[in-house]
Order: sequence, then C-alpha cells, then structure tokens
Amino acid sequence: MDLSDINLLDLDRYAEGPPLDWFAYLRAHAPVYRHPDQTERGFWALTKFDDIAKAAKTPTVFSSSYLRGGTIVLGHSGIDTMMGTAPRVMSNMDAPEHLKYRRLSTRAFTNKALDALVPAYRRAAAALIDNAMKRESVDFVTDIAAKLPVQAIGEMLGIPEEDRHLLGKWTDALTGSEDPELSRSPEEVAEANTALFTYGQQLRERRAEEPGDDLLSALIAAEVDDEGLTEEELGGFFALLVIAGAETSRNVLSHGLIGLLEDPDQYGMLHEDPSLAKDATEEILRWSPAVIYLGRHVTQDIEFGGQQMKEGDRVALFFASGNRDEDKFADADRFDIHRRPREHLAFGSGPHACLGAHLARIEIRVFYEELAQRASKVRITDKPSYLRSNLAGGVKHLPVALTPA
Repeated sequence: MDLSDINLLDLDRYAEGPPLDWFAYLRAHAPVYRHPDQTERGFWALTKFDDIAKAAKTPTVFSSSYLRGGTIVLGHSGIDTMMGTAPRVMSNMDAPEHLKYRRLSTRAFTNKALDALVPAYRRAAAALIDNAMKRESVDFVTDIAAKLPVQAIGEMLGIPEEDRHLLGKWTDALTGSEDPELSRSPEEVAEANTALFTYGQQLRERRAEEPGDDLLSALIAAEVDDEGLTEEELGGFFALLVIAGAETSRNVLSHGLIGLLEDPDQYGMLHEDPSLAKDATEEILRWSPAVIYLGRHVTQDIEFGGQQMKEGDRVALFFASGNRDEDKFADADRFDIHRRPREHLAFGSGPHACLGAHLARIEIRVFYEELAQRASKVRITDKPSYLRSNLAGGVKHLPVALTPA
C-alpha cells in the first residue's frame, strides 16, 4: 500500500466498514497528510491521537464556527460545506458564542437529571431484548439499537411515547442521504427537516406554558447573566439532540456488539458478570467509530506536525483513527472488555467535547447490563451491513440470534 491507494472520500469503501487499514497506514507514514480532492488546496487529515487532541483543544487556530464553514468539511467529491450554510448550532460555534451555549446547556444537562432517566431506559431495553428473544433471528440495528436511543431522547425531552417513533423516521431521512438504501429525495429531506423543527416548536410552546421535569423545560428556563436561549437557538438545540443523539447511540450500540462478539469469550465474561458493563462501556466507545471525523478550519498560518498549514485550510480530525493509535493503546484493534481505557476520542476533546457523554455512557451500560442478564449467548447470523458515509460510522443491519439465559 502507498498513499495513492488511499481515498478518504471514497464512500463505497466505508460501505465495507471503517477503513482501518488506511488509517493505520496514514498514522505510520503520513499522520498529518494533505489529502487531495477537487479543490486546489485539498484538506489535512489528522490520524494520530495526540495530533487530533491538540487540534481539538486549540479552537483559536482550528475553528468550528459556522461562519467559516462549520465542522462538516468532506462532502461529495471532497467539496466542503459552503460559507454560511453550516447549521447554527453549538457544535458549529467558537467562543464567546459557544461559551454562552455551553453554560446554558450545562445548567440543564446535569448528571442528576440524566441519572433519573435510568429506570425508564432500563425498562425499554429489557422489553426490546425480551421481544427479540421470542424470534429466531432479529436485525439488531433496526429492531433494538435504533429504538433505544429514541426512547432515551424522548424521555429526556419529555416527548410523548406515541410520538417517539417520528424521531427515528426524521433522523433516518436526514442522515442517510449518501447511502443508496437509505437515501431520500431532496423533497423528502426538506420535508423531514421541516417536520422536525415544527414539532420541536410546538413542543417548546407546550413546555413554556406547562413546564415539566424534562430537559427541554430546563433549557427554556435556563439563564446566564439574565440571558436565555432564543427560539431559534432552542430549535437548533432540539434538532441537534434528536439527530446527533439518536444516530451516534445507535451506531455505538451496534459496533459495540460486533466488538464483543469478535471473540466469543468477551461476551461470555460479560454474561457471567454483568457488572463488567461499566468498564466495557469505555472500551466500546473507544473501539466503536460512531463519528468517523469532524472538521475544523485553520484561522492562521501555522506549522503543525511538521507541515505548513495556511489560513483557510480545512482539517479533518479522524477520531476513529485516533482511537486505534498503536502509540496510545496496546493491541489497539483488539476489543478487550478489561482494557478500561483512561482516554479516548469518542466524545471529541477540548471545549467541544460532547455534552451528551454522560447520557451515552448510561445508554451503553444499562443496555449491556440488561442484555448480559437476559441472553446467555448472542450470535451474528449474517455479515453486518455498513453505512455508506465517511462521517457517521453507521451499521445498517446486523442479523443476530439471542439465546435466553
């Protein structure tokens, strides 16, 4: 293999699973690599753990701002998001605007509030697992992993149970556009986007009149220096929570099961001791590439990793590669339920580290505690099918058979 064999824009390659061999080659031979595309400047691909973490922790140089193009920099044929078209949400902001959002969100997004969701989430997980065991085989992604996050987000935002299936429908339409199986027409995507924002607005109006114990009510009431979120900002936050929360959790749960079952002894140990789910959660997050990369835009000329970057250059932080860095993790490609990694990049790093990290850990831990107690054996019955995307490390289908404990 050489650099000419690597094309991180080849979406068909991602449909075969994350291109871990490409990432390994780049880490070894070109960790800060100017990757060609159809623009004159290409983009910089960062694949080493320390380089990714350093860039993520230096937002004054590596910008996330929607004013510069946002965090999605690799589109079809390498064409990046055009200036001003990136969504105006917290993940696409720099300080001081980002700090306001972060402080307001933190007031509502407390660990105590999220911990209160555990009983409802556990009941939902148990019901889905028990129903799956009544059948000879199920699609783990569509029958379990896609439904659980919707329940968690619905509970967190106070969405009525009868409406929660709509969240999955809208999320699929808005995140699967690059995959032939999941692609929707521009009209369908626009319709889903409008429906999601309209539903969010109606829910916010109800919560403003009748506040509850949910996160949305807390966000509406939250203030910093006598200033709260505007209607537009609340709408963007609602959409971000629904789309990002449902998509990433579904993918982590699915990749995590693949990791656990690559070596049957791994799941066997979890079944024997379900309390291992707490430690296994961190390994699942490290091993599972739910978000393959996020982008940044360079704000000034700088030497980085021995390369000269220019103001305006685009940079892709390949978190899925950093989490397999051999210099950071011994036998990095191996899933090890006892690894207990102290650091990983599943939630990013720096000021944009994922606000929903605690919720994600709850979802993974609780689900695998319930699965370990209810299923003595889980077997993959056919080859997994992966999403055709270089952004979301998605699993579309994962046929499994579950043996009751």
